[in-house]
Amino acid sequence: MRFAFLFYASRSGSTLLARLISEQITNIVVLPEFRAPEWLLSQGEAKLRRMSSAALFSLIKLDHQRANLGLADNDYLGICQDMAGANARVILEAISRAYLARRGQSSDPDAVLIKLGSLISLMPSIRKTFPSAIFIHIKRDPRGVVNSQIRSERPYFPGEKMGRGDAWFAAKSWHDYQQTVERYRSLGIPIHDVCYERLVMATDQELMTVVCSLGLSSLMKQPSNGIGLEVIGPESSIHELVQKPPVDRRVSAWREELPAINGCVIEYLTRRSLIQAGYELYFTPKLRSHQVIAALVVAYPIHVWKMQLYYLRRVLYYAWRWRRLLARIQLMVRRLVERAETVR
Repeated sequence: MRFAFLFYASRSGSTLLARLISEQITNIVVLPEFRAPEWLLSQGEAKLRRMSSAALFSLIKLDHQRANLGLADNDYLGICQDMAGANARVILEAISRAYLARRGQSSDPDAVLIKLGSLISLMPSIRKTFPSAIFIHIKRDPRGVVNSQIRSERPYFPGEKMGRGDAWFAAKSWHDYQQTVERYRSLGIPIHDVCYERLVMATDQELMTVVCSLGLSSLMKQPSNGIGLEVIGPESSIHELVQKPPVDRRVSAWREELPAINGCVIEYLTRRSLIQAGYELYFTPKLRSHQVIAALVVAYPIHVWKMQLYYLRRVLYYAWRWRRLLARIQLMVRRLVERAETVR
């Protein structure tokens, strides 16, 4: 079974792209977003192979999005019992086949696409486990990304906004993500770019870049009757438009909706990556330097306050979830180790 991975900063149009791929490219299965790949890869192959079926099942249960595949915990338990001692690839193949079977497909597709933006932090492990994997990255104007994040509720954390509701943090995160993509490219790892704005404005032409990256030959001109993308559960609330045709207004809505102070913050923090990605400055060229500085002086204390509020919520959340906290710390350490491997 061949795997492809879709990387993205949140609210970059990844679900739209995944839906279009599943509908218009033949024999490609896009798995609903779930986090088991991240938890499996973070263990390292040696440790994962030593796990008992019970330990493996406990690891899978850390994934709060596992229900997105429509599989019950008994299904996952059966997979863990059958796959104990296997590596992450074999386990994910079993999960993929269980998902396909639930949807009435018995044969393997040409490729299975795993959609999870945070997986890029485990790129060395992905390369070792999936040596023939294809990597796709969808990019979007950071002002559109941040504008969408700070307006969108986190589906699994009611009352919280994505990007911590903080334009400063969201902009810095977008910049860091683009730099991560470029760092891996500089190491010779082929990561195929898809541009959100072109995807909306010229859908067929941009999808052709995906077809080429996957080594396929043709697009389906009509939606297929095969395995389409499912968006179910809490995530349906943040993807209300995903089943509708792309609308041009999505590309430039940030020009009307984003406050100028947030626009200045975003362009100041992302300037290098923004220009490198092919976007143009919009807010800061209209202002003098002292006006930009004033915007940053006003925005930074708001950023500090929102960060403190976020960490207070995390302390309260993990106070009674210490096993999940320990697993989260282990994942963070693994990400740091893998980053260090790429820097050496």
